[in-house]
Amino acid sequence: MGKIRDFLKQSTAEAHRKLDASPLVTGLSNGSLADEAYMAMLQDYRQFFSPWESEMKRIHPRIVSELGARRFEKNVWLAEDIARLGGIPHDTSPLHPPTDLPRLAGCLYVVEGSTLGGMHLHRSQRGPVAKAGRFFQGYGEETVSSWKEFVDWLEQLDLSEPDMRLAAEAACETFEWFQSKFDDTSRSLSLPFPGRED
Repeated sequence: MGKIRDFLKQSTAEAHRKLDASPLVTGLSNGSLADEAYMAMLQDYRQFFSPWESEMKRIHPRIVSELGARRFEKNVWLAEDIARLGGIPHDTSPLHPPTDLPRLAGCLYVVEGSTLGGMHLHRSQRGPVAKAGRFFQGYGEETVSSWKEFVDWLEQLDLSEPDMRLAAEAACETFEWFQSKFDDTSRSLSLPFPGRED
């Protein structure tokens, strides 16, 4: 699909695998996640997206404009899902996107790529996603085309090899941020960690 996208996919494969092995992610995927755990997962997602999107609009308005403002409204979707489950969004801590373009590109690769996985979860309508799945709905019928548009944007950056390594490093760090959050939440809920090798 493209040089940069392929490099990031290969470089982040292990970090992606570890995130997918989180009890929250596996429970969401197979439809077994309880509402309480799903609510906690949505709150974890919001801990990232609420401050990150706000800072993106402040620090990188040109890139937000290039990619389209709708890509930076996921916090609104999360708040909607949390409210639908009867919850109140938790306060969030500051979280800043990278200031340099290569690392920002890597972070965006994870953020935008997550909409593809979310699309499949939403279509399955299994477990709590059926009750409150706006976040996982992503861009609806335009999710796939939106991903292709993002990859086109990524490729036109024409990053050098050192810059691609910086992008991959940031992408891995983003996967690891979510894994750490989800693992901590899983432990607090006493969810099992079957068969995961770190």
